[in-house]
Amino acid sequence: MTGTGSDNNNNIETFLHCELCYLELKNAKTEEDFSLIGAVAGESQMSYSRFEVGWTKQGFQVWCTRHNTNVIHIDFDDITNVKKLAKLHAKERR
Repeated sequence: MTGTGSDNNNNIETFLHCELCYLELKNAKTEEDFSLIGAVAGESQMSYSRFEVGWTKQGFQVWCTRHNTNVIHIDFDDITNVKKLAKLHAKERR
Protein backbone atom coordinates (compact mmCIF):
# COMPACT_ATOMS: atom_id res chain seq x y z
CA MET A 1 0.00 0.00 0.00
CA THR A 2 2.61 2.56 -0.92
CA GLY A 3 1.65 6.08 -1.90
CA THR A 4 -1.68 6.01 -0.06
CA GLY A 5 -0.55 7.26 3.34
CA SER A 6 -1.96 4.15 5.01
CA ASP A 7 1.33 2.30 5.30
CA ASN A 8 3.47 2.29 8.43
CA ASN A 9 5.81 5.03 7.20
CA ASN A 10 5.91 8.62 8.39
CA ASN A 11 4.13 10.53 5.60
CA ILE A 12 4.10 13.92 7.34
CA GLU A 13 4.91 16.75 4.94
CA THR A 14 4.23 19.78 7.16
CA PHE A 15 4.53 19.76 10.95
CA LEU A 16 2.16 21.34 13.44
CA HIS A 17 3.54 23.33 16.34
CA CYS A 18 2.02 25.04 19.33
CA GLU A 19 2.52 28.72 18.57
CA LEU A 20 3.53 29.43 22.17
CA CYS A 21 6.13 26.63 22.16
CA TYR A 22 7.45 27.80 18.82
CA LEU A 23 7.87 31.40 19.98
CA GLU A 24 9.38 30.44 23.35
CA LEU A 25 12.06 28.30 21.76
CA LYS A 26 12.69 30.74 18.91
CA ASN A 27 13.12 33.69 21.29
CA ALA A 28 15.39 31.93 23.79
CA LYS A 29 18.91 33.29 23.32
CA THR A 30 20.84 32.77 26.54
CA GLU A 31 21.42 29.77 28.79
CA GLU A 32 19.16 31.48 31.34
CA ASP A 33 16.38 31.83 28.74
CA PHE A 34 16.61 28.13 27.89
CA SER A 35 16.70 27.18 31.56
CA LEU A 36 13.57 29.24 32.30
CA ILE A 37 11.56 27.42 29.64
CA GLY A 38 12.98 23.96 30.39
CA ALA A 39 14.92 23.61 27.16
CA VAL A 40 18.52 23.39 26.03
CA ALA A 41 20.33 25.39 23.36
CA GLY A 42 19.89 23.81 19.95
CA GLU A 43 16.80 21.83 20.97
CA SER A 44 14.39 21.12 18.13
CA GLN A 45 10.74 22.11 18.08
CA MET A 46 9.92 18.41 17.85
CA SER A 47 11.69 17.51 21.09
CA TYR A 48 10.48 20.66 22.89
CA SER A 49 6.80 20.12 22.13
CA ARG A 50 4.55 18.27 24.56
CA PHE A 51 1.46 17.02 22.74
CA GLU A 52 -1.48 14.81 23.55
CA VAL A 53 -3.20 13.56 20.41
CA GLY A 54 -6.50 11.79 20.19
CA TRP A 55 -10.06 11.36 19.07
CA THR A 56 -12.86 13.64 20.26
CA LYS A 57 -16.64 13.47 19.77
CA GLN A 58 -16.26 15.76 16.76
CA GLY A 59 -13.02 14.43 15.28
CA PHE A 60 -9.35 14.65 16.14
CA GLN A 61 -7.40 17.00 18.42
CA VAL A 62 -3.79 17.93 19.11
CA TRP A 63 -3.39 19.50 22.56
CA CYS A 64 -0.27 21.22 23.94
CA THR A 65 0.23 20.05 27.51
CA ARG A 66 3.11 22.49 28.01
CA HIS A 67 0.76 25.48 27.57
CA ASN A 68 -2.59 23.75 28.18
CA THR A 69 -3.91 24.93 24.82
CA ASN A 70 -5.40 23.59 21.62
CA VAL A 71 -3.02 23.25 18.67
CA ILE A 72 -5.62 21.97 16.22
CA HIS A 73 -9.01 20.31 16.43
CA ILE A 74 -10.28 18.81 13.20
CA ASP A 75 -14.06 18.53 13.13
CA PHE A 76 -14.93 15.61 10.85
CA ASP A 77 -18.62 16.47 11.11
CA ASP A 78 -17.96 19.75 9.29
CA ILE A 79 -16.13 18.90 6.08
CA THR A 80 -15.63 22.61 5.29
CA ASN A 81 -13.07 22.77 8.11
CA VAL A 82 -11.09 19.95 6.54
CA LYS A 83 -11.21 21.73 3.17
CA LYS A 84 -9.98 24.97 4.78
CA LEU A 85 -7.06 23.08 6.34
CA ALA A 86 -6.18 21.56 2.97
CA LYS A 87 -6.17 25.02 1.32
CA LEU A 88 -4.02 26.45 4.11
CA HIS A 89 -1.61 23.53 3.76
CA ALA A 90 -1.38 24.11 0.00
CA LYS A 91 -0.57 27.82 0.53
CA GLU A 92 2.13 27.02 3.11
CA ARG A 93 3.86 24.65 0.70
CA ARG A 94 4.31 27.35 -1.95
